[in-house]
Amino acid sequence: MSLLDKKMKPFETKIALLPKTPGVYILKNKKSVIIYVGKAKNIRNRVQSYFKQYAGPPSKVNTMVSHIDDLEHIVTTTEKEALILEGTLIKRHRPRYNVILKDDKNYPYLKLSLEEQFPRLSLVRRVKKDSSLYFGPFTSAQAVRETMRVIQQHFLLRKCQSKHFQFRNRPCLNYQMGQCPAPCFKLIDKEHYRGVVKEVELFLKGKNRELVKMLERTMEEESEKLNFETAAKVRDRITSLKKTLEKQKTVTLDFTDRDVIGLHREEPFVTLVVLFIRSGSMIGSKDFTLKKIALSNEEIIASFVNQFYFEGRFIPREILIPCALEDHRIIEDALRERKGGKTQLIAPRKGKKAHLVEMARLNAESVRKTEQQKNIDTDTRINELKERLHLTNEPSVMECYDISNWGGELAVGSMVQFKDGKPAKENYRRFRIRQVEGANDYAMLHEVLQRRLSKGEEIAPLPNLLVVDGGKGQLNVALKVIHELGIKLMM
Repeated sequence: MSLLDKKMKPFETKIALLPKTPGVYILKNKKSVIIYVGKAKNIRNRVQSYFKQYAGPPSKVNTMVSHIDDLEHIVTTTEKEALILEGTLIKRHRPRYNVILKDDKNYPYLKLSLEEQFPRLSLVRRVKKDSSLYFGPFTSAQAVRETMRVIQQHFLLRKCQSKHFQFRNRPCLNYQMGQCPAPCFKLIDKEHYRGVVKEVELFLKGKNRELVKMLERTMEEESEKLNFETAAKVRDRITSLKKTLEKQKTVTLDFTDRDVIGLHREEPFVTLVVLFIRSGSMIGSKDFTLKKIALSNEEIIASFVNQFYFEGRFIPREILIPCALEDHRIIEDALRERKGGKTQLIAPRKGKKAHLVEMARLNAESVRKTEQQKNIDTDTRINELKERLHLTNEPSVMECYDISNWGGELAVGSMVQFKDGKPAKENYRRFRIRQVEGANDYAMLHEVLQRRLSKGEEIAPLPNLLVVDGGKGQLNVALKVIHELGIKLMM
């Protein structure tokens, strides 16, 4: 009997009653746990396709279909609403078979507040629909600090926050150090200040030729006015800027802000890389590794784009993707709505843009190879640890404990866990000492181990190697707790 025959029969009535409208379908297993959330232009046809399309030879989707025991649906007015709802439900329920982005942090951006009379440059982590200019994302704190340093070195913008700007009774220290033009005391007029803002804008947009030409014109004008000292300062700025700009590498010459998404598939892993190109220069990248994804490449890219460009994330003018999407227009419309401006989703087949997508794919392949090598190195170290400690099994789960206190007070016990040689930070725990008074490390360690091990898997997977900070006394405490709880030791 085929998979279709086995699974379709209990669902025939439910599927027949599904509407042929846009919406979201929710697939559940026997325990009523949501295992997949999907969107559809026609809910009934889409759900039927899981059983019909994958009824024959084994496929990645067969695994998911074999676990389906129940289904629900939510009707929406439009496909765009279904897309937004799908993303919301995925983030809330984190279904096993969906693309889940574990790194949901917002990257830092530089914001040039053009809506203010005297704009300033600041570091932000959310992009708003306002008249400010946003530059980024910067994938490292070092990169954004270096950019800020260069701008502060070459351009004089105010540094004080807006809430302090209007209430100063004297120029700030930055002015006295020659690092601020003090617009708060009208020591620079609006026109001249806006000229500096324009220079910063050109610099951040990568329009370096225009910037240098503008400064050269300013130098000539100052010379004609016989302001030779000012002209000399502008000349020095031009020289210094040229040295800085020489270090920047240009990937494209059209100065368009774009993200390039590359995909590399090597079962059971899918690796995605996003290259961030701003004003023609590559400013960074971000990679994601997904495991056991029962979706096609097209479905992975569609889900990734919908999740990655959530509210508050900068959406560039162009997003280059490795394959055409069935819901291309809907996703593009949703992106434009979030951005509040124009953006294009492009799957190039040839030319320079296709070359950029291939470069992103090669980066994804390189990330996967690096991860494989790390796993090999980790396996080697775990095996070496097993041999050195004369263990029967490899210590795939390790836990380490330490007690800290301040003169017997404010005592806490710390637990860290490693799984397959990597920190399992989600299982880190801190235990506040409740039952011990005074500085008694042994009693404190006993309490912590007893509380942790007695709860077993409720806290985290039990370790097959337990490490305590200290000496023979701490070791004896650990052995005593293990004996009291009846835990069997494997040597």
